Amino acid sequence: MITDEDFERYERDLPAALSSAVEGFPVPSSDLVARSLARGRQRRRARTLRRSALAVVLVAASIGGWAATYGGFGRSSSDSADRTRFTSAADVRRELVPYLMEALPREGC
Repeated sequence: MITDEDFERYERDLPAALSSAVEGFPVPSSDLVARSLARGRQRRRARTLRRSALAVVLVAASIGGWAATYGGFGRSSSDSADRTRFTSAADVRRELVPYLMEALPREGC
């Protein structure tokens, strides 16, 4: 059981123990705050630059896609409509069958 004397001894010895523990740690450098502020500014600038670059890329891609789809590069919209028509299943079969026949072994499985 802990007595009042134990508590009093603990209260007397605690400040000395804490002081000796703190003495083992190095003192923080004098420019710690300035370096951390500079690092924070650098990180914010890098993050802003990355976000801006991403926004520019997205805008350029969407403008390029729009221009390619709607004839913004000197082509008429009928040219782009011809290029983007869907092929029928017969066209796909006619084109793929020769490739598949070459891929199969000649003797069979």
